[in-house]
Amino acid sequence: MAVLVVIIGVVLGLCLLSTALLRWNEMKYRKKGLPPGTMGWPLFGETTDFLKQGPSFMKNQRARYGSVFKSHILGCPTIVSMDPELNRYILMNEGKGILPGYPQSMLEILGKSNIAAVIFETSRLATIVNGVLRKTTKEMELNGFVIPEGWRIYVYTREINYDPCLYPDPYTFNPWRWLDRSLETQNYFFIFGGGTRQCPGKELGIAEISTFLHYFVTKYRWEEVGGDKLMKFPRVEAPNGLHIRVSDLCA
Repeated sequence: MAVLVVIIGVVLGLCLLSTALLRWNEMKYRKKGLPPGTMGWPLFGETTDFLKQGPSFMKNQRARYGSVFKSHILGCPTIVSMDPELNRYILMNEGKGILPGYPQSMLEILGKSNIAAVIFETSRLATIVNGVLRKTTKEMELNGFVIPEGWRIYVYTREINYDPCLYPDPYTFNPWRWLDRSLETQNYFFIFGGGTRQCPGKELGIAEISTFLHYFVTKYRWEEVGGDKLMKFPRVEAPNGLHIRVSDLCA
C-alpha cells in the first residue's frame, strides 16, 4: 500500500512539474503584439512534435491559431507564417530588418572544419592512388634532365604525403594539422588531383563523406570480424575485403 502511495505521489508530482514548466515557458514568451500559439517545453519547445508530425503539425496549428502563429522549433522561438501577403513582404524585404536565419546543421554544430580535417588526414595516410602516368609527346627538359619523346613519367605522389618537411611527424594520425587552411591549399596537396585534372567533385565528395561519417559514428557501432590482411603495394587495400559487423546504437 505504501509503495502505491509513493508511486501515485511521484506521478502527481511529475504532472504538476510538467504543468508548471509548460506554463512558465508560455509566460516567458507572452509579449504584447505576438501572434497566438504555443511554445511547448523549455529549451526544445515543440521541436519533437514538429519533426514527428511534419505537415500535420503545421496544419493543426493553423486550424487552432490562424495563418500566423508563434512556436518554438529547431532551437529558437519562431513565428510561422502561412499568409501569402505576409510571406511575399518578407521575401521582398530581405536586408531591411530581416535576414536569412536557417538553424545550424549538425555538421556545423559538431564542427564542419573538424570533420573535413579527419577526411583529409585519412586520405593522406591511406593514399588510394599512388600516382599517375604521363607520356611525353616530344623531347623535353625537366629539372635539368632530358626526357626522350615517348617515355612515360610516373608522377608518384604517395611519398609526398609522408614528407616530414611538409607534414611534421607524418606517420601520426593528426587531423588537427588541417585546421590550418594554408595546408589544404599548398602546392603539394594532390589528394584531389591537380591542374586540369583537379577533381570537380571535391566539395561534393567531402560533403557526402562528412554526412556519412556523422551518421555512422553517432548512430552505429562496429567491430572488425575478419579480412585484416592488407596489401601495401602498389596501393593499400585489403585483398579479401575488410569485414565489419555494424549494430545500431539504439538497439
